[in-house]
Amino acid sequence: YSWEVSMVNELLQQMERFTGILIMATNLRDRLDPAVFRRFDWELHFASLRVEKRAILLRRLAKAYGVALEERDAQRAAEELEGLVPADLAVFQRRHRQHGIDTVQELLQELKVLIAQRHSSTQRPVGFTAKATTICH
Repeated sequence: YSWEVSMVNELLQQMERFTGILIMATNLRDRLDPAVFRRFDWELHFASLRVEKRAILLRRLAKAYGVALEERDAQRAAEELEGLVPADLAVFQRRHRQHGIDTVQELLQELKVLIAQRHSSTQRPVGFTAKATTICH
């Protein structure tokens, strides 16, 4: 996949030549070439939500869909939803824009699925971080 190597090289060159303010974002930091990070002056990391924040978001989401979620149940559910991010809630809301949900269990199960899908990405690495056997076909 020499086109991937060429693409990464071009990105690195364009980053070096750029004279303005460049802002980049990724959910796949571990798949980027380390050379990309040497060209940044600053790097921000946004971690997953802490359990307290997850509980707050779950209560708000349940309320918005008219399903009951007690405080202690929200706390317990939030502990089970490690890795939940606001984007998961946005996906959930888009999927349920036309039709609601019937139970809090339905809400929690779908959020668990969204988290699992995000963490089990099957995309292959791009650029220099790809395994040599993949690049050298």
